[in-house]
Amino acid sequence: PSYDRLHKVRPLLSPLVASWKTAYHPRREVSVDESIVAFKGRSSMIVYKPNKPHKWGLNAWVLAEVKTGYMWNMELYTGKKNEPEVGMTKQVVTNLCEPIYNTGHHVYMDNYFSSPALFLELKVNQLGACGTLRTNHIGVPARIKSAKLTKKKSDTVVDRDADNLLYIAWFDKHQVTLISSVHNSQSFEKSVRTRNVPDHRRVVQKPIAIELYTRYMQGVDRADQLLWYKLSTH
Repeated sequence: PSYDRLHKVRPLLSPLVASWKTAYHPRREVSVDESIVAFKGRSSMIVYKPNKPHKWGLNAWVLAEVKTGYMWNMELYTGKKNEPEVGMTKQVVTNLCEPIYNTGHHVYMDNYFSSPALFLELKVNQLGACGTLRTNHIGVPARIKSAKLTKKKSDTVVDRDADNLLYIAWFDKHQVTLISSVHNSQSFEKSVRTRNVPDHRRVVQKPIAIELYTRYMQGVDRADQLLWYKLSTH
């Protein structure tokens, strides 16, 4: 039952990740995402991600600082287990974030991880969170679940639940749903490109929370980019 598929590399991996944590303390904004370690050898842990630059490899869950792309914490996904993995994505985030509990960091993530239950747990442990959201989660307000926005009907829908978590439904090129424990519902005017007007620009009201999510969700992508720049020079 306690078999570890990483037992051969654990003596290297565990001290390595521990050294990342002691060498540097991340700024307030961090992001959680997956990172593919390119590999085509034989292993039950290999995953295929067709939307990634490196489609075959090992799947690493990573917490990285947004500004620098510094990888601060990481877990390797060891493949599917025999028993159902209920709440697996929530456990991934809490495992990565536990070392920064009670520090006031803001954690950004996409809708693969986000849920009201996770955001409430992070909030209890003094961590803010922001991320896109799948509306089929338990606890999402009815107004957000029923929001059907289009280009012609693009008014922003905003709601808060009993735990003061903010929900925003907004239409860009498609409908975007966001959940946050650190932002408010304020919007700002933003000029965006479009084909339907003479100068190909139009002004939209964009929620500040969504703008900040776009800005701060890039930590792990930046880490991957810097890593492959380094490898390509050797």
